[in-house]
Amino acid sequence: MRSIVKVTTPATNEMLTTVARVQGDLGITGNDAAITTAIEEASSRIEAELGYHLALETVTQTFRAGFNGYSEAVTALALERTPVVEIDGITMDASALVDGEWIIDEVSGLLYWVDGSSGLSTPWRFAASVAVSYSGGWVMPGDEGRTLPPALEAAAVAYCRSMLASRERDPMLRSVEIPGVITRDYYSTNRAGGESVLLPPDVASMLAPFKRHRV
Repeated sequence: MRSIVKVTTPATNEMLTTVARVQGDLGITGNDAAITTAIEEASSRIEAELGYHLALETVTQTFRAGFNGYSEAVTALALERTPVVEIDGITMDASALVDGEWIIDEVSGLLYWVDGSSGLSTPWRFAASVAVSYSGGWVMPGDEGRTLPPALEAAAVAYCRSMLASRERDPMLRSVEIPGVITRDYYSTNRAGGESVLLPPDVASMLAPFKRHRV
């Protein structure tokens, strides 16, 4: 079901790693400006590859019924910002739900409506809209209470390493042959179906477990 997400409290930090972490990985000091730029670019591209926002934010996500009256009945509403940290409130057709009238799978972001009298999960069906106010996402490295999975930070560090090295060598270059006056073999930049892959292959494989598989 389609929805609109409005950010009410934006993230103050969206970088998936820190300058100090990249410097430590490379065994260098200084070069802060170039490393910061690499982190910002790597973070943006990784988020684009995964297809969802990563940094913790507070948002209101509104699901709307169609133009022909009630929405189709759906088992769960899919919240975009995951993991879900806290739900501040849910309004369905201008009526506020109370605690106990919903169940949330924090990891997947799937939100279930619970019948207040029977305690059983029931499909969502509404005339106008359901608005969910909640906080979702991860606290970034360098911030107090960091929650971003180490594997995601490791992917960002690896990508930064590739970008910084690419000033001298193309990170997508697989191998170079000399005999016939040089033949360069590059990693494929296309998936089946023509979908572009802009990340180095090692980074893409590290991100695979974090891809969403929603129906």
